Amino acid sequence: MAKDGTNRGGARIGAGAKKKPLADKIAEGNPSGRKLTVMEFQDAADLKGLEMPEPNKMLEAIQKDGKTLVASEIYKSAWTWLNERGCAVFVAPQLLERYAMSVARWIQCEEAVTEYGFLAKHPTTGNTFRAEVQRLLKATEPSKPPTPNPTEPKKLYRVQVGAYAVKANADAMLKRVKAAGFTDAFIKTE
Repeated sequence: MAKDGTNRGGARIGAGAKKKPLADKIAEGNPSGRKLTVMEFQDAADLKGLEMPEPNKMLEAIQKDGKTLVASEIYKSAWTWLNERGCAVFVAPQLLERYAMSVARWIQCEEAVTEYGFLAKHPTTGNTFRAEVQRLLKATEPSKPPTPNPTEPKKLYRVQVGAYAVKANADAMLKRVKAAGFTDAFIKTE
C-alpha cells in the first residue's frame, strides 16, 4: 500500500504468459475448457409456419401529403424474409407491424429532409437563422412609416382578425382584441 492509502503494484502490464486469442479458443470448440453436456430434447414442440397474417389497415393509411404509407410493403417483405429462414413463427405479428411502421416513418422523415431541408432547431444554427430572417425583414421594411397625404380624400383601411363559424369563438376573439386596446373593434356577420 502506498503512503496515500491506495493499492498500487501487482503484476506489470504485459507480464506473464501471453493469452491465447479468442478466435483460437473458439476454433478448439470449447473456449472455457468446461465439461459440456449434450442435451437431446424429446417430444419438443413442432413449430410450423403460418401463412402471413394480413397487415393492419393502419399500415396502408393515406397520409396528409396524399401518399400511401409504405409500412404494409415493409411488413410483407420483412415477414417473407423471416419466413424464408424459418423464423416467422418466433415473431409476433404486432412486433412486425411496429417495426414496419417505424421504418415507414423513418422513410417519411428522410423524404421530408430531402424535400424541405433540415428543419430542426439547433442552439447555434437556430439563432443564426433567426438573426438572418430579422436582418432580411429590417432590410425590406421602410425606414419610417409613410405619412398621409392631406390632398387625398380620407380612406379607411380595415384589418380583419379572423373568420369564425362559431359565434362564441368570434365573441372570445373580440374580447381579446378589445382587451388589447382596440376599443372600436366589432363583429360583422354576412
